Amino acid sequence: MTHLSIRLFGGFHAELDSGPPLGIRRKKAQALLAYLAVRPGLARSRDSLAALLWSGTTDQRARHNLRQTLFALRRVTPGPF
Repeated sequence: MTHLSIRLFGGFHAELDSGPPLGIRRKKAQALLAYLAVRPGLARSRDSLAALLWSGTTDQRARHNLRQTLFALRRVTPGPF
């Protein structure tokens, strides 16, 4: 089983099994991963995540941004996103 380690104090830092840092550069992707990691078993709807991170945009644009962010996270993590 792969373990994800996230540190938020002193800047965002995430790594898998004490390996090299994950290359997550986008702030919204970092925020999404940190938010989901706080309570990993808690289900959250895509609409609620989109509204949380992109509240200043239309619902359609927020959902698009969430899809793009999830795609970016899937590329650097083996996690169940």
